Amino acid sequence: MSDRLLTVAEARDRLGAISRSYFYLLVARYSLPVVKLGSRTLIRESELERFIACLPQNTIGRAA
Repeated sequence: MSDRLLTVAEARDRLGAISRSYFYLLVARYSLPVVKLGSRTLIRESELERFIACLPQNTIGRAA
């Protein structure tokens, strides 16, 4: 099974079109592993999906 490598732009889109600087802040803060290929920064699709799955659920509008 191959694990697709996503560009920074693709990963940002999957995270809700966040800014480039915020993406790199998440990489640093949560130790998201990236792959460097020459000057390109890529992220494994499985790592991004794992990160998304660990995000807390939005509780806005839910009754307590």
